[in-house]
Order: sequence, then structure tokens, then C-alpha cells
Amino acid sequence: MAKSRSNPTAGRPTRRQGERLSKNRTFRVRGPLDELLVKSAENSGRSVSEEIEYRLERSFSEEGAFGGGPVKHMAIKMAVAFGNGGRAAACANGHPGWTAAEWILDSSCYRTATFAVIESLLKVFPGANLTEILQVADSIPLMVEALKSDAATHFVNSKRALEEDQ
Repeated sequence: MAKSRSNPTAGRPTRRQGERLSKNRTFRVRGPLDELLVKSAENSGRSVSEEIEYRLERSFSEEGAFGGGPVKHMAIKMAVAFGNGGRAAACANGHPGWTAAEWILDSSCYRTATFAVIESLLKVFPGANLTEILQVADSIPLMVEALKSDAATHFVNSKRALEEDQ
């Protein structure tokens, strides 16, 4: 008689319909990474092996969603700049303990975070030709005017939609 497993999430990842698990990979991880994997696996109800597979699949999927590694890398740079800019603004405005969920709702912090993204993009502008970077910087006011128009239209349309729903 087959013995039932006491921990159904332990061991080998479960097979998906029609899929055969045929590869076994062995690799080493450093202590801190192993601790993160174990904790994440426990929180998600997966085995460590399933957690590793889940995270690897997700990293390839995200890369594909961004259209490749270079775009994903730039998106991460922008997200880091946005977060750093927002946190810095929160501290400067007397709110050092604000979380991202708090400062992102503050218009001053959000504005600073947005400018931090623009600044980070200009710093890694392809070619790093000063003349070209300055031309891009000079065109920003025109883009801002276009964005103002788009934002105003969006605001008016959103307000109209809210009024129609009431």
C-alpha cells in the first residue's frame, strides 16, 4: 500500500496537466538567499523547489512582457528613481516615516518622484552627447504643455463620467 505524504507541498513540484517534469537541477545558494527562499515558500504554501521554479518562470515572463532585458532594466531604473525621489520628498516635507503607499498620494512627493524619473532617464541617454541631452531637456517644457492638455481632458472626462454615474 502506498504511503501518503504528510506534507503535500514538500518535495518535487506538482506536474501540470500533460507536462512531464524531467530535469533535475542542483545549484548552491548563499545563506541569506536560502533564508529568503524558505520564508517566501512558507508564505506562499509552496515547497522551496516550487518557489525557485515559480520565481524563475516569473523572471522570464516579466522579461518577455517588457519586450526583453534592456527594457526591463530601464523600467527597474525608472521605478527605483521614482521610489527614491518620492521618499526623499517625503523626508524633505517632514514625513520621514511615510511608506510608499502614503507619499504616493501626496502631490508634492509624486511630482518630485516624477521629475526623478525624468532626471534618471536623461543621465543614461544613449550616446551621452551633451548637445543632444540639452536638446531633449529643452523639449521637456513642450512635452509638459502637451501633458497638461491631456491631463485636463482626462480630468474633465473623468468628472463627466462620475456625474453621469450619480
